[in-house]
Amino acid sequence: MTDTGFNVTFPALSASNLEGVRYELPGDFEGELNLLIIAFQRRHQEDVNTWLPFVRELRGHLPILHYYELPVISRGNPVFRLWLDNAMKAGIPGKESRSSTITLHVDKPAFRAALDITDEDDICVILTDKLGHVLWRTQGPMDDAKRMALARLLQTGRI
Repeated sequence: MTDTGFNVTFPALSASNLEGVRYELPGDFEGELNLLIIAFQRRHQEDVNTWLPFVRELRGHLPILHYYELPVISRGNPVFRLWLDNAMKAGIPGKESRSSTITLHVDKPAFRAALDITDEDDICVILTDKLGHVLWRTQGPMDDAKRMALARLLQTGRI
């Protein structure tokens, strides 16, 4: 399922990528358009990976598009958060991947409610503008229908 035409904005929050760069979101999203691949469970990484080749290809043709992997993790104590971020960093060899991965240590139910995400069963892929307004969304791994819907949307500019 893919959708457009939302009245939803990415919530304001502070977070760091796996290179240690601090972000104030959504204002620090770098693109005019930002594709956010949001994962809630460790097992979701496999689904996230289905999106990455296509997203990197899009990025090569559309410089205004940036993408981010956003693992969403419940707030824990600061020592646990540091350990978890370092474990993720150690597991991701490429600087580009570490730079595009921003770990969100948040109140998960409140975060989901802000983005109108009903559950944590699947990844959620969201396209936003620079201000964090949600323009398009889908759930789950990449498939041909989702690829075509996003490509058509970006190609036609009907966002």
